[in-house]
Amino acid sequence: MGLLDLSKINSMKFKTQGIPHNAGFNQPTPKEVAEKKPRIFNPDKSVSTERSITIQTDKGIVNIPNIREGKQLSPREAIRRSKGEKRPIFKTKGEAVSKAKRRSKAIGKEIQRQKKRR
Repeated sequence: MGLLDLSKINSMKFKTQGIPHNAGFNQPTPKEVAEKKPRIFNPDKSVSTERSITIQTDKGIVNIPNIREGKQLSPREAIRRSKGEKRPIFKTKGEAVSKAKRRSKAIGKEIQRQKKRR
């Protein structure tokens, strides 16, 4: 797994697929996310603090966040706002989605753990 500098995204072709999680490089821990990030309340009564989209670039597959400051972004806006960030590159879409799902699960467990402490 390498790193991709998203400042070069303008010259790349991409396609998106929404997944319920964010994966990235030097990102906050699940505990930090649960404690500090704003929450979006979903129609199914679940809560999201992070979501990501998975994009195909000429370097590989990358997850980028599409929730920023508690607001859901369109795929194009998420890509625009991710320019200049460094993100892990995955060889396959399956690897990227798996990483995102593992992070989502860890954040969910941390949120539940914090609820029990209150």
